[in-house]
Amino acid sequence: MKKIAFFVQHMLCGGIENALITLTGRLVEGGYEVTVYVMAERGDFLSQLPNGVALKKIPMPKAVEGALPVGGTKVAVHGSLEEHQFGRAFRYLLGHAFGKSGFAELNVDFSQIPLLEEAYDIAVNYQMHSPFLVRYVSEKVCARRKLSWIHNDFATTGYQLQALREYLDCCEGFYAVSGQIVKEFSEIFPEYRDRIHLARNLVPVSRILQRAEEEEAKEYAQVPEGCLKLLTVGRLEEQKGYDLALQVCRDLLDQGDSFRWFVLGDGTQRARLLSQCRKLGLEQVMCFLGIRQNPYPYFKDCDIYIQTSRHEGYVTTVTEAKLFHVPIVCTDVSGAREQLTDEVNGEIAAIDANSIARRVHRLIREPDRRRRYADSLAGVGNIEGEEWLSVFEDE
Repeated sequence: MKKIAFFVQHMLCGGIENALITLTGRLVEGGYEVTVYVMAERGDFLSQLPNGVALKKIPMPKAVEGALPVGGTKVAVHGSLEEHQFGRAFRYLLGHAFGKSGFAELNVDFSQIPLLEEAYDIAVNYQMHSPFLVRYVSEKVCARRKLSWIHNDFATTGYQLQALREYLDCCEGFYAVSGQIVKEFSEIFPEYRDRIHLARNLVPVSRILQRAEEEEAKEYAQVPEGCLKLLTVGRLEEQKGYDLALQVCRDLLDQGDSFRWFVLGDGTQRARLLSQCRKLGLEQVMCFLGIRQNPYPYFKDCDIYIQTSRHEGYVTTVTEAKLFHVPIVCTDVSGAREQLTDEVNGEIAAIDANSIARRVHRLIREPDRRRRYADSLAGVGNIEGEEWLSVFEDE
């Protein structure tokens, strides 16, 4: 039986982790032995891995583990402060200030990290935007073949992957979730143009539609008659642009629009966003509901889906909203124009609160436009190509 190992930072409720759950489930069904290695054992999706998928923590000494800022300094410091681990937060800041690598995750002593004892047929760095995993899979993992997955773009994230060039040649293939990322990667590494491939995330359509019917979005029952239900799903992080969403919400209210905006997700920005929400007087209309293990009833019955991200790779939640033929407003991030046709089956806004607000306001005020977009989505297939799955087959 072929053995495949995937390496990720953690299993938080996010698009990358959700895509990994779907992919590993398919591989187990195909008869593969699959193991997922995490840098940190945290996240609500730890329990969501399919039956048959083994979960292991990347082995490393306690001293290295304690100095490793998983997700970068900003995320690690915030998490430590929330847990009242002030000494650990201070160590992360010191490592960032005096580190020589230029990457917070690499400011640890790699010589202390042991080689992974178990060998694999295929090892997959499933988060290329983690410098630690780029180096770890290159230096510490024994596998007949090594692959890397790219879930975020380079232009808007500012990720300097070229500085990690020495760890990339071990990979026989790089798999990007959008055509835009393929293009950016090819421009950064023209020597790897024959190794970069498009591999859009798998979408378990029948399972999503089934789960949408398993329960109701109970908070929707409290929405006054005549109010539209707006929805955004994603982690409460700067990347997702929720500060922009709050500005949009205030603008829409000032224009007299009637709606309730529901947000599903949690993250390091939660306290800050709730504070900003109160300052703007939005508590009655902007509803932060936290994590929902089953978000699909909320997709099914919302009136408009809104994605305010600053950067993405390929927005999984937009694909999921399309399954329910929901009118969508999405910022012009990587992948957006591969998923939507502007003013045909959705709205693509600039990454700017005024632009997003104009698009949402128009959809709120024009029910015929919403119906037209919904009808257009109903006539478009939502299953992405799966040919790339053949990379895991026997050579």
